Parts: sequence; C-alpha cells; structure tokens
Amino acid sequence: MKHGQIEALKQLALAGAAKGHTDITSSELGKSMGVSQQTASNRILELVELGMLTRETVYRRQRIRITDKGLAVLRKEYMDFRRLFEAYDRLTITGEVATGSGEGRYYLQQNEYRKQFERILGSTPFEGTLNLRVKGREAGKLTLLESLDGILVNGFKSEGRTFGDVNCFLAAIRDKKCAVIIPLRSHHRGIVEVISTQRLRDVFNLDDGDFVAIDIDVSSKA
Repeated sequence: MKHGQIEALKQLALAGAAKGHTDITSSELGKSMGVSQQTASNRILELVELGMLTRETVYRRQRIRITDKGLAVLRKEYMDFRRLFEAYDRLTITGEVATGSGEGRYYLQQNEYRKQFERILGSTPFEGTLNLRVKGREAGKLTLLESLDGILVNGFKSEGRTFGDVNCFLAAIRDKKCAVIIPLRSHHRGIVEVISTQRLRDVFNLDDGDFVAIDIDVSSKA
C-alpha cells in the first residue's frame, strides 16, 4: 500500500471509523492529513476499491467505516512500530524544512520555558524553532513519538494567559545537539519542532524544501 493510503486509514481510525460508521467529509480528512480535498477524496476511493473501507452517502455526507481488512493493515503498522521502539532507544525521522508561523519564537521568549529548555540543552536556546514537515511513514513515526513520555517542561501562567506543558526529547542533527518539543495541549499535525542553542538553518545552511534527518533519543527522561 502507498504511504498516503495508510495515513488516510490512520486518520479515519482516529476519527472513529475503526469502531463504526463515522461522518466525515473529504475536506475534513484532507485537513487532518495536510493534503488537498481532492487528494483526500482520491485516497478514500482507492481504499474503498481495495476493500479497506465501506462508504455510503446520507444527506450529502459520506459515512465511512474501516473494514476488517483495513484494520489488519493498521495492526500490522502498529506492530512494526512497536518492534521498532522495543528494539531501539532511538528513532530517526526525516522531514522537509518549512517556514513556521512564528509561534516557536514567541514561546521561546517566555522566561519560564527558556529556563527549563536551558537546563535540557545545557545553554540558552535560540529563540526560534526549526520546523520539519513530515508525511507518510515519517508522520506515523511522529504520531508514535507524541504518545511517549519524554522530559516534561512544565507549563505556567503569565499575565492572565496559560502556557501548557511541553514534552521534550533529546535529539541530534548530524553531530549537533538539539531537542524535539511537543506541546501536550495542542500541536501542529505533521510538523516536527526542533530547538537548539543555535539557529539550525544557519548551522547547516538550510532552505525551505531541504530534507533533514533528526536522530531522537526516545528514552529521554527528566
């Protein structure tokens, strides 16, 4: 199966289609996958043809359920990743450099976060993140990473605003020490956010569209 088809199955399962019929539009599926409505619609049609999904239209909305054949594919993916995590303490994710929204810089300017990240990295972090967009199997690795416990960075309140807890994993790009951060309250689906003591774009001369492999220590603990 294609990576896009497996990702569509996963997102449909997360939307409830593994337990029974769920109402979901192609636009909604596309948004969760980070692809266009047309691409998501094509993935649904492909999966129906492969016998992975059943689909019916009710009042102009499609009701989708993952079949036993589709669930078997998801179980195999789960077992493959489980063997990966049980066999190793490290995980490599490859992503495409992408320009972020600027939120990383804003959060890293907060003193409470900065002090905790400084203890983790051993020095003051650069005020900004390197964003890597991941798709297909790499996105599946990120989903698994999000389910693990790493180094907890405690949230706080400041000027009437609540800043949530963040999960953190020590990592490296080539030989450069860094860390992956995952906000526990919310996160950008399909994006790996990386912090370091330096601006990694400058260190490695990176531009949008470049591919970067990051080696993550999944045994990271406080």
